[in-house]
Amino acid sequence: MKIDRISLLDTYTRVVESRSLSNVARDLGLSQSTISRRLSELEDNLGVRLLNRNTRSMVPTRDGQAFYKHACEIVQIADQAAREISGDETGLGGLVRIGTSAAFGQHFILPRLPPILKRWPRISLDLYHVEGPPDMLAQGLDIAIWSGEISDQPVIKRK
Repeated sequence: MKIDRISLLDTYTRVVESRSLSNVARDLGLSQSTISRRLSELEDNLGVRLLNRNTRSMVPTRDGQAFYKHACEIVQIADQAAREISGDETGLGGLVRIGTSAAFGQHFILPRLPPILKRWPRISLDLYHVEGPPDMLAQGLDIAIWSGEISDQPVIKRK
């Protein structure tokens, strides 16, 4: 089974940083022999030796040191790209307090929360049942959904 290049680079950068096959194997949930095969495959693909290995040490060669810098950049770019397409590129997070009537919250808000929380896992939502027009400042609400007249609070209204 051929492994993708990004995984090979990620394995290599981890080995250089930890200087230990066993630590990397444990972190990735793989065997030491799998990590060693990945390193050998990467070296074979490049046609150069990246690491000087023996039973007591693992040190990058001169080529290995130069390659490590590039490999780190590539892995970081790939990680960033994955975050962007998974919807986590915005870094959205924190607590959002939503106030609405019990019926509206139960029927329209609650069913829509799971996909929102899955897409932005660092967001926490508090849903409050409010009776009557909400006083956003007094109740500490970030969002209020209300049907009916709203007093002249300094809020943005949508009809």
